[in-house]
Amino acid sequence: MPEGKTGIGPWLYWSLLIVVTLSFGLINITFYATKVMGANGYLTVPIALVLAIPPLWAAYQVMKRYPALNLLQAGLEITGPVCGRLFGLAYLTILLLVLALFLRGRINLINTYLLSNTPLPVLMVIYLFSAAYLASRGIETISRLASFVLLPILTVLVLLAVGALPEIDLNRLRPVFHPDLKLYLPGGLSVLYAFAPLGVFAMISPYLRGIQRKIPR
Repeated sequence: MPEGKTGIGPWLYWSLLIVVTLSFGLINITFYATKVMGANGYLTVPIALVLAIPPLWAAYQVMKRYPALNLLQAGLEITGPVCGRLFGLAYLTILLLVLALFLRGRINLINTYLLSNTPLPVLMVIYLFSAAYLASRGIETISRLASFVLLPILTVLVLLAVGALPEIDLNRLRPVFHPDLKLYLPGGLSVLYAFAPLGVFAMISPYLRGIQRKIPR
């Protein structure tokens, strides 16, 4: 384990993974899916999953080979100090841009539906300071917070899904190959970001405690 005095066990690990995946991709996924493929937007999810398998498999193999290193540290070992730093910088830059878009989307939702009278810059500052505080407390604090909100989040999602069931009309679904085949790749790419949180496997595995039996090797 890298230098540090915190570590997380299986329950905290899986709680963190589930909460990050749900919060990062679930809210906006229907918007992007239907924007590209219309009524057949549900097909974008399996397409994106197929596209996500190679990078997730590669991250998993790196995790197996370098169990004591995170993804950036393993990149230095594999590609050398120069290329490793360049690849790491590119990865962090892309991650920063994605998180910036994610932040703006969440703040817009809060501003529109919950705190409409609060200025947008104020909400952004509060959000950023909260994120910085949690980051300073370490991965154990973040994962404990994730485990605390996991069950309420799942409960709300199940209730929302049940409430939406009466609105489902199978007549609105079109044949599988109704949209042009050229839309399938853009459709999958439009929601591919939803699987990015699964990369947390490769980023926090060095900090795990007692997790080895829970991750197939």
